[in-house]
Amino acid sequence: MANFPVILTALDLTEMDEKLMSYSHLFANQFGTKKVYFTHIVPDFSSPDNKILDFHKKFAPDQPLDEVVKAKIKEGVDEHFGKMTDIEIGIDTLEGRPYHQLVHWVGVKDPDLVVVGKKTESTGSGITAKRLARNLKKASVLFVTDTAKVEIKEVVVPVDYSENSARALSTALDMQLKHPDMKVKALYVIDYPPTGFYLNREEYQGFNKMLQETAETSFQEFLQTNNLPKKGFDFEIVENSWHNISGAIVEYLEKNKPDLCVVGAQGHSAFESFLFGSVTENLVSHIKNTPLLVVR
Repeated sequence: MANFPVILTALDLTEMDEKLMSYSHLFANQFGTKKVYFTHIVPDFSSPDNKILDFHKKFAPDQPLDEVVKAKIKEGVDEHFGKMTDIEIGIDTLEGRPYHQLVHWVGVKDPDLVVVGKKTESTGSGITAKRLARNLKKASVLFVTDTAKVEIKEVVVPVDYSENSARALSTALDMQLKHPDMKVKALYVIDYPPTGFYLNREEYQGFNKMLQETAETSFQEFLQTNNLPKKGFDFEIVENSWHNISGAIVEYLEKNKPDLCVVGAQGHSAFESFLFGSVTENLVSHIKNTPLLVVR
């Protein structure tokens, strides 16, 4: 069963923090979390660019800015985690370049899950989703979009019958165990040949039918090989009309609007991290509205 004993959530003192704390609470309650770190990184405490910090610098100069940040974060933490006495909370304020400091701090704290915001238009830390997903070699990453609903009723898991997608589907099904009403759908993107590939329409349709039947058979073998259940979720095949797998997945997500997309990333070495999957990388970059959980 998937577990995230330690979660690290990166905040930026914007309205996005409310959503990040809500998702941190949601996942902590879901995955047996024992400790949650909330981290905010200020590029320069002596000249903050955040409105809240700037206000306190001008009107409460005797109060250290790191304490101002911690107090602000604690207000939200108490609201979301005040009744969860079995979870230890840590609040850290750091100074430096946000992306580099976050990667360094993740190395220090060694969380199982990192929660970060993914805004439609970046106005905060400047931490790019793609770089972060690529360089956090051990932790899973949850990218929370600014349009996300703080509920998970429907989860889509793109699969390619690899061990990575098996891990992603297993994680989604673990979530479903605690919330039986939650719907999980495995999504497979199929490549049909160009319409002019065969001489006649009958041949073309016959070949496409064979491809679909093969995909369905392979899915059952995939479930058996990875000891995954064969019921309790849906399986859907969509055509790769984009001739781009990630584009087809993004189109599906934008049209169907699930509450979460779960994908698997490759392993832990630097080389594997560099090649952790062009599909996953493109999803991290291009998904706009659906929260994305990248599972390692």
